[in-house]
Amino acid sequence: MSSPAFNTIGLIGKFGDPNVAQTLDQIAAYLRQRQLRVLLDESSARLMPDNDLEVASRTRIGEQCDLVIVMGGDGTMLNAARSLVNYEVPILGVNLGRLGFLADVSPSRNPPQPGYQVLAGQFREARRSLLHAQVIHERPRRQRDRRAQRRGDPQAGSRPDDRGGRLSRRPLSSTPIGPTA
Repeated sequence: MSSPAFNTIGLIGKFGDPNVAQTLDQIAAYLRQRQLRVLLDESSARLMPDNDLEVASRTRIGEQCDLVIVMGGDGTMLNAARSLVNYEVPILGVNLGRLGFLADVSPSRNPPQPGYQVLAGQFREARRSLLHAQVIHERPRRQRDRRAQRRGDPQAGSRPDDRGGRLSRRPLSSTPIGPTA
């Protein structure tokens, strides 16, 4: 267990979800009550036009924050992780979705108090890898689909891999914890 002092906390909410504004506001109030500096992500600030929080870019959040709290589902967590990967700032996920493999906390209190143990230095850090992949198609999808329909072979639309097997056309994202969308 490590116990760093968190003085500046970044807040990132699920993009375009107006329902996250109230949760962001409650968490910001909780943090400010504890005399912590709070930086609100620019896209999240658009959901809360009348807030009095300090608004910051992801770059500034990465450079200045000791901890970033991300509210949303796995997609929001992955988006935040990609934008903050070069800063090695710890991320605490608050799951606002149905099922979250990557989030650490579910807001069960009203107002939510995510990670009060983390703020007190009572946590165990879990480092995760970020994998970037790119799919390169050898021909447009329409041509592949027509070829598969013409031959009537369910595997005709996939291409052989280097080991003699077949590669699926279906995208799959996976984390060390499990697959996600």
